[in-house]
Amino acid sequence: MKFPFLEKRDGTIYVKTQGKLEIYLPKDFFDNDIVIEHGMKISTLGIFIMKHYKTEDSKPELYQMTLPENIFFTFTESYETKESLVKGLPEDKYMVYVLYNEDKFIENTEMPQNFKNTQKLVDIHFKNKLPENLEYHNILNLYMESMLTNDCILGTPSVILEIMIGELARYKNDIQIPFRKIIGTDKTGKVTELDYNNISIKTLAMVNSTFTSMVSERIKDSITSSVAKTRTNGVENETPLEKTIKY
Repeated sequence: MKFPFLEKRDGTIYVKTQGKLEIYLPKDFFDNDIVIEHGMKISTLGIFIMKHYKTEDSKPELYQMTLPENIFFTFTESYETKESLVKGLPEDKYMVYVLYNEDKFIENTEMPQNFKNTQKLVDIHFKNKLPENLEYHNILNLYMESMLTNDCILGTPSVILEIMIGELARYKNDIQIPFRKIIGTDKTGKVTELDYNNISIKTLAMVNSTFTSMVSERIKDSITSSVAKTRTNGVENETPLEKTIKY
């Protein structure tokens, strides 16, 4: 972990800046115990986006934290906001924590291994809350790092994990198309590893086909999605279950 505004001393990582550091944590993290407040201290999985202001008047620089372990940091100020941190992506609600020079970014670098950290990563992924500027290939790398650092396994073959990642990452210009089909066939060099949008696992059924949409739990959204797919001649993927019912 190398950031120009951090300094490690005696097992603690401190903020070193003339300006300030802002940590953006999605509001949904608080509903799932991914983030817990302890007064002026925060416990969270170390996966989030930060803005660093070199000086009080400088424009912020965007950074991505991808440490799949539970960390504690202290903050001086906090506020709520709703914005899009990456151009072209929808707005989200965040709690923003402001750290100044000598605030503790990581209280103790000797972090214990815990399988719950990997469980939290799965929860973040399924709810579409991974950092927006995480390159596509790094999603799998993040899982592998989480299992390694926390000394645990998900109990599923790697190929299943890759299929899950490949299904939830959709082409940003058309979420009906899995991003793997675009990035894997692009010969123009214009498609980058950031040209995807993750969707939540509850949305996946609605994206894939009318049949899977109508048998999912979100019936109102499913009807709306199915009507829109029909009117726009959207892609319909026939499922194995449909074939069984037909024959």
